[in-house]
Amino acid sequence: QELLLKQIVIVKHQQEIERQIQQKREQIQKCERALRCLQTYLIQAVQVLSSAVYQAKQKLQNIRRAKVFSSEDIIRYAYQLASVYATTAPDNWQQGDTRRPYPTDIEMRKGILGRLSEQTLQQQQQQALSVTAANIGPSSSYATG
Repeated sequence: QELLLKQIVIVKHQQEIERQIQQKREQIQKCERALRCLQTYLIQAVQVLSSAVYQAKQKLQNIRRAKVFSSEDIIRYAYQLASVYATTAPDNWQQGDTRRPYPTDIEMRKGILGRLSEQTLQQQQQQALSVTAANIGPSSSYATG
């Protein structure tokens, strides 16, 4: 009888230990899911940052390739352009007219040059994203299954 009682106590103790082990396993699974989610966010952040770094490098290359001009040369050239190639207000514009005799910033963006610059920017972004996607592919060390 005493042996049976000892065995029952041991079984209850082992059941309690098994219940604690199961709780720990569930906690581990929750942590693993959270880590996988965090890993996904980090991979996305790496992609965004690598795209930004790529674009910044492109801008730095453009800056390095750009010619340096003195401010006097720029002012002299602007004066020459203004005096030789000056534009005039539309024929129907008169002093006191509420419309501006020159296009506003919004009107310039709606024009051909604005659309061309938008298309160029979009193409550069697509190229940067494709380069980033090629650099960070399924064979990357960041991707785990």
